[in-house]
Amino acid sequence: MAEVSAGEQIDLVSIPSPHRLWIGVGTLVGAVALTILPERIWGTYVGGRDPGAGAGGC
Repeated sequence: MAEVSAGEQIDLVSIPSPHRLWIGVGTLVGAVALTILPERIWGTYVGGRDPGAGAGGC
């Protein structure tokens, strides 16, 4: 979506006004999907260290 918006700004592409809304909606939906869905599917902090394990240990 960023490439399409940038292309319009430098007049490489002409996007009609109603379609600009869909670029924004697509960007918003994509950002939410890439932020929330991986945690829903694989859980929070996949592959991370055990949060209870300190660096120095006790």
